[in-house]
Amino acid sequence: MVLSISAFKGLNMAFSTLPIRFFVYDPELEDLDDTDPIAEVSEHAFMQSEGVIHYERHTKSQNGVSQVCLTKYPHSMEN
Repeated sequence: MVLSISAFKGLNMAFSTLPIRFFVYDPELEDLDDTDPIAEVSEHAFMQSEGVIHYERHTKSQNGVSQVCLTKYPHSMEN
């Protein structure tokens, strides 16, 4: 799912009881062997970065933890 910044702000309030983790695509990591090009960042760094927000919600039965993961990818990688 792709979200706008305004939708993200509403989502943040709606899921205030769930942990929210923030990730960004880092092209510098893509060049390293055996490294995922996604890095976890602070909420501030996430909000300052450019890109399209992708939303994933994990549940305890799926992933062992209930949380929301937001990942920002460059506009050039948008589907």
